[in-house]
Amino acid sequence: MRLEALSSQGENDETRTENFMCGGYQSRKTDFTSHYIRESVLDKIVLENLKETTAYARENADEFYEMAARNGRAEARKYSESSEWERKQIETRIAQIDNTIRCLYEDRVVGRITPERYDRLAAGYESEQNKLREKLAVLERKTAELDLQEQYIRKFIEQAREYIEMPRLTAEMLRVFIRRIEVFEKPEKYSRTCGNTIIIHYSFECGEAFLAEELGKSAE
Repeated sequence: MRLEALSSQGENDETRTENFMCGGYQSRKTDFTSHYIRESVLDKIVLENLKETTAYARENADEFYEMAARNGRAEARKYSESSEWERKQIETRIAQIDNTIRCLYEDRVVGRITPERYDRLAAGYESEQNKLREKLAVLERKTAELDLQEQYIRKFIEQAREYIEMPRLTAEMLRVFIRRIEVFEKPEKYSRTCGNTIIIHYSFECGEAFLAEELGKSAE
């Protein structure tokens, strides 16, 4: 879920609590239900996981690099195979639309369709073509991102050596180490003992979450 901050104000600052509510529910644009997680709880979980991950990268740099790079290469191969077919489909459709618009223009010139009808049809095709070009640009950015992943791994290890003391989670640490955090609803709604599932995507990772986020942006 996309998180949005919200506050619960008590009679004084001591009773104030900070929470993150699901942004999808807040916007009413999805079928997500109302659920939230306290900021203090999320900070504690993320900080503990970040400490463990950076410590492993710092103390076992070679093993960490091989593990992360191996996962990255597997992801790159998987993505390359799946994206190649999609790329060809998009490029073929863009070429088809170019040809269709050209034919429509010829029909307009000889009077087979009116200028108004040409404008309406051409606008629709051009809108589709623009969306396809945006999707193609996302695929190309993703490919470039995967090509750079091994550099991101080395940078993560270097930064892990700089950030040894982590008494609390800061905005700078989130910016340096973390790409995305996903928080899911509790398996048992309203349970006081069942926690939220949290997935942390680190800065050296370039997996499906990146692609989903970019495709979402291009669709807006």
